Amino acid sequence: PQFSQKQAFILGKTYGSSVYIPICLKTRNSPSVQIEWLLVGVLPLMTKHGHFVINGIPRVVLHQMLRNPGVYTLEPTLTQAPCVKIIPQRGGWIDLLMDKKARLWFSTRSLQRKVSLLIVLQALGFSLQEIFARLRHSELLEYSYVKPLPDAVVIKKQENRLDLGKLSRHDRVLIQAKLEHHPLTQQQALDYLWSHFLEYSSSDSADLKKSLQKNDFIWKRVLNPEQWFLGEIGRRQFHDKLASTEPLDQYAFTAEDLLAATQALLDLVYKERLGDEIDSLTHKRIRG
Repeated sequence: PQFSQKQAFILGKTYGSSVYIPICLKTRNSPSVQIEWLLVGVLPLMTKHGHFVINGIPRVVLHQMLRNPGVYTLEPTLTQAPCVKIIPQRGGWIDLLMDKKARLWFSTRSLQRKVSLLIVLQALGFSLQEIFARLRHSELLEYSYVKPLPDAVVIKKQENRLDLGKLSRHDRVLIQAKLEHHPLTQQQALDYLWSHFLEYSSSDSADLKKSLQKNDFIWKRVLNPEQWFLGEIGRRQFHDKLASTEPLDQYAFTAEDLLAATQALLDLVYKERLGDEIDSLTHKRIRG
């Protein structure tokens, strides 16, 4: 290179090497062939930090770099609560979050709005007893119970005097799911998720009911293997980071994966786990 990295920064030059190609020149007046070197251009060189210095400015070719699929834990900051991000190879991202009230949330694009992580685990077939028995620091999940209906609303419901238009969205979700409190069974959790989706969906509810059935809603809309596909790299990350017990050839995202990710979030909250540098180049790959 004509300039070192430091000189390129200071002088506003490009850190790279000149590329020459040999050409043969032959004229009519001379039988001999003359070889000359033709300058094609300057080829920028990548620094050890993974960027290029172009006119003194560090730049990265972002559109050619993809984040590896898998699971990433993010430590809390002044502006961000602790979070676990699940990035499939194919499909939208899943975020497991904790808010200021210590409630744990499950957020994904297909559900329109975030929902209690505890309810999602129940809908996947885990009983409340099993969840609290298998997870360390599970006492934190008690804050994620859905608030029951107010007594005044319950009385009006029993007397058939309810006006849904005057109720909060939270109360409407519970009533449409035929619940008065947090779901206790898998079926009640499925009913709640279905009601929650219809309440916050911008589409016509009638059309949704035709295309989706309540009981298989979570499998078609939330955990559809065709949508949530971890791939080989993502499955390897779950094994290495979360000690997943799923076989390495199980490339789809499973209920056990979500339970393991929930444990990672709890460990992160209790400072028993370090966060990942999600923007590190070690977590990225070149677009194939």
